[in-house]
Amino acid sequence: MATNASVTDLFTWQIGSKGPPKVCLCCGMRFDEDHRRIRGPYHTGPYIWVCEACWRLPFLFFPDKVDAVQASGYTILPHGHRNNAATPK
Repeated sequence: MATNASVTDLFTWQIGSKGPPKVCLCCGMRFDEDHRRIRGPYHTGPYIWVCEACWRLPFLFFPDKVDAVQASGYTILPHGHRNNAATPK
């Protein structure tokens, strides 16, 4: 998705930019086509463009993670629930 993304219709990640950055705005590593594949843009949260490795970190939230978790057969429980954050259906 991000390889052909346009910055003009997004929140500007950097004034004057003509496309997505070349490095992850979370870890600073250069994007590639494998482990550091670009993900985004995200309009919420601290990072607009992230790499696959940062996206997979369990303590970072990105909206499309919800779809990935649910596609794996798990349910996201509301904050404050006593059990694990995600449980099998």
